[in-house]
Amino acid sequence: MQYFKKFGAGVAVLLLITIAPAFAENSIGVETLAADEVLTHVQQEEDFTNANEKQNTINMVGMLIEVGSTDVPTTMIIRGNADHVDYTVNIGANTALGQRRDQYTNLADWIPGDQIRVIGLRNENTNVIDAHIVANLSIKTVTDFGLNGWIDGIDETTGIIQVQWQGKMIPVHITESTHIVAGLKNPATLADLQIGDRVRGRLLKRVGEDVREAKILIVLRRGENLFMKVRTWVTRGQLVALDNITTPTRMQVKILVNKNLRAGDVNNLVGQVGDVRTVNVSTDTKLVTYNAGKMTLEDMVIGDRLLIVGRANDAGEIDARIIKDNTARAVSTQGYAGTIVRIDPTTQSASIFWHGAVHRVDLNDARILSSVDGDKSVLAVGDLRVGDRVRGRGTKNARLPIINCDLLVVVKNQNYTYGDTIKLERKIVETPEGTVEVEVEVEATGTSSTTVSIETSMEGKTVVSDDGSVTTGDAAVSTDVTTSVGGGSDTSVTTNSTSSASTGGNSG
Repeated sequence: MQYFKKFGAGVAVLLLITIAPAFAENSIGVETLAADEVLTHVQQEEDFTNANEKQNTINMVGMLIEVGSTDVPTTMIIRGNADHVDYTVNIGANTALGQRRDQYTNLADWIPGDQIRVIGLRNENTNVIDAHIVANLSIKTVTDFGLNGWIDGIDETTGIIQVQWQGKMIPVHITESTHIVAGLKNPATLADLQIGDRVRGRLLKRVGEDVREAKILIVLRRGENLFMKVRTWVTRGQLVALDNITTPTRMQVKILVNKNLRAGDVNNLVGQVGDVRTVNVSTDTKLVTYNAGKMTLEDMVIGDRLLIVGRANDAGEIDARIIKDNTARAVSTQGYAGTIVRIDPTTQSASIFWHGAVHRVDLNDARILSSVDGDKSVLAVGDLRVGDRVRGRGTKNARLPIINCDLLVVVKNQNYTYGDTIKLERKIVETPEGTVEVEVEVEATGTSSTTVSIETSMEGKTVVSDDGSVTTGDAAVSTDVTTSVGGGSDTSVTTNSTSSASTGGNSG
């Protein structure tokens, strides 16, 4: 068995497979950052795999589903014969390409459905394979001949089509045995072909014959209509907006430099550098960090650099299968998102309502940015206001509700006055007895320093109190926080938690 030469340049592209529908618009508050203002100095190439990620040798055979381009570098999708899993395979400049018996083929000769052997390293963090050797087991170079080009003529009487490629005309005989795929029609016939169709196929070699018989013929494109779309992409981007931190949700990502993206490529469904694309995140999307750790959407911060493995859908969005956050590297750090309920410029700290509790955030060493309405600027603690919605990253104290902040981004600015009601968040709370939806509000009253009441009302729901007890029935939990609306330097913070249940409720 085997192999190989490094493969030469080709052109063109492939595609296949059905796509999941895009998620519906989510009405919960969007946090956004102006696309053209997003830390553009970090637009740089990063390896798909880094030294912190574990790789294992893989030797597998599967069916070719997609190949991004016949130019290198490119990406293939191979569906494993043994496990029926779709693997993303990176083809680089050092990947050897070939087939059996030391014979050589070009990527332009490969078509969907071919049996492919892949030998390389599988990233355990992202499940992406960096290929060392990729062999096409379906091509028999003794009898098979690859076809690429545009149909320039069709003779329905003789069944011969003329295919033009790089200035050369190739006569091809279409017989009853030829398998034709033309868009959604599979199998198709000679009558379904049109002059100008971009095609790829596999021909039979016969000594002494100038006209070769076609075994397989696939129409890739007809005019501007892509029949075989390249759906799966490995994309680098920067997070500029996140709808919410529960799935399913959507994020906006600015496309960064990506060696697999080529200017003018009609098969590129992802976009060019600088474009902003919607990325759909489902409950099945795997979220990982740069150093091979697990993470949640809450750990992400506006401006994070992401590596996304996903499929482009017909709406121009990306349905993410894997998202790796290349910015979230330290194991001890985590992201948080919430609303400021107190600010203390004297101690350079703030109190943020997050996960149903108030956390003290130390901002002494933090970088504070504003991203409100595209107005990106560096802030000081004194510029913050009670009611501001923020996302940040820092190190959380293991025992106390205290966060040492590294980065804080204001995503929605508020300037509340006394008497205003501050809506903090709508969140889903998981309890042993079930899931409850919680509406959280703050009412600001008073003239100087104010007591802000944070109350969650859950009619007929289940509540888990601070002491771990569970209350069912009509219940309410409240937290009082001494704060100063609109800023201020009140240094005293008191927190009290109570819970109550209606008559007939059970607790335990």
